Order: sequence, then C-alpha cells, then structure tokens
Amino acid sequence: MAHLLWTKNSNLTTTNKEALLPLNVIIPHTYTPRIMMKKEETLHEENIVWPKTLIGLDKLKPIEKVFPHHLEYISLQIQKDGCIDKPLIIDKTHHIILDGSHRYAYLKAKGYTLAPVIMVDYHSDMIQVGSHLVHRFINQNHSTLSKEHIIQNALQKKLFDPRVTRHFFPFRKESIPTPLKELQKKKEVNIDFLLSEVTVQTQIDNNASYIKEIDCELKIINQYIQEQLQVKEYLQNQIHTMKNQVKE
Repeated sequence: MAHLLWTKNSNLTTTNKEALLPLNVIIPHTYTPRIMMKKEETLHEENIVWPKTLIGLDKLKPIEKVFPHHLEYISLQIQKDGCIDKPLIIDKTHHIILDGSHRYAYLKAKGYTLAPVIMVDYHSDMIQVGSHLVHRFINQNHSTLSKEHIIQNALQKKLFDPRVTRHFFPFRKESIPTPLKELQKKKEVNIDFLLSEVTVQTQIDNNASYIKEIDCELKIINQYIQEQLQVKEYLQNQIHTMKNQVKE
C-alpha cells in the first residue's frame, strides 16, 4: 500500500491522533516524513530495489518464526494456485527475509531449492522497520526495533516470534506470480525450528490484534485523505476566483 505521511498542517489535533494509537505511542507536534513512494524505474536506478529474481533457498536467512495455522492456510493457497504469488523481499547484502516468512517456510518444508525474491538496499532510508503499523507514519524512535537489531539476530540465527516486525517499503507489494515448477523441488524438509509453539487461541488473538493495527492505520489514512480533499477544494476555489479576475 502507499506509504502516506502526516504533515505539519494536519487537521487532526495531537490529542485526536494519539487516540488512534497504542497507549505507549505519543506523536510529536512536528511530524517527521517517513517513506515516500517512488517509481519502480527510479528505485532501480538509485540501487534501492532490484527486479525479481530467483535465488537459492539455502542462502536466505529468516528473522521470524511462523504461525502453524497461517502456514497451513497459505500452503493450501499456494498449492491451489500452483505458484508463489508475491516474491519474498530480502536484504541484498545478507539475504535476510524482510517480508515473506510464511512463504519461505512453505518452500523450505516442501523441499524447493529456489525462491522468487526482490532484493533491496536495507541501509537505505527509504526502507524502515517498526513494531506497529503506525510506525509507517511516525518517527522510528517510537519503535522497539531497529535495522541493526534485525541484522544481528538474523546473522546469529536468533528468530523473533511470529509477526513481530513491520517493514515498510517505497513500493507496493504487487502480484508477480512465479510457478512452483520453476523452483526445483527436491525432498521435503523438517521445519520444526521455524514453527512457533503456540495454541490456536494465541493465533486467533494475534490476528485480532493485527486487525486492530490495520483499523488504526486506516483511520490515519482516512484523516489524511480528508486533509487533501480540503486542500483540493481550496485550490479549486482559488482557481475559480483568479479566472473571474482575468475576465474582469
């Protein structure tokens, strides 16, 4: 999705904005721009993002464990479609999986030796990490995670719990299907080390919590839309006034 920003002239008061966020998140009065969307060709030219490619699965480094039920659900979808719909997103330097933990777990379990990936420059300011979806909009200082923390854990094979990290990219995660037949299947592999030992109820609670994050994010986006609609109306009225002046 587009990575929208708060601006200093937002119609929301600080109090109203804070009401949309977790109790431990306080938005500063001056809003720091986060991530701007860029054209795909620009990202390629600036060596921030590289086009989809196939890479050896054994080169990838996971950062999180996965939920068993979600893995089962996504496995059924992949097998039904016969493809990996969206490439994994990985750090170009260390091949750390920034997005696609469950897709990786599926490929690993089924014995595939290749994975479709989009590589990114993780050191770029255009790519950010947070611990809540609202960190797409507010300063990183409010997050409990950092890129350094992510890299260190991945290199030391210390996996976070499922769905702990939130990575934000300057592009949409669009569908670029890769047929499974292109990924060179071999023997299936035991992936118990990737599976989180949680109850079904815990997974339900986590989904419910994530839905609340999405609702919070949608409220922020809606407020931004209303702000822009007001700016649009102001400019249209200004154009109308200037045109009348020209006629006179």
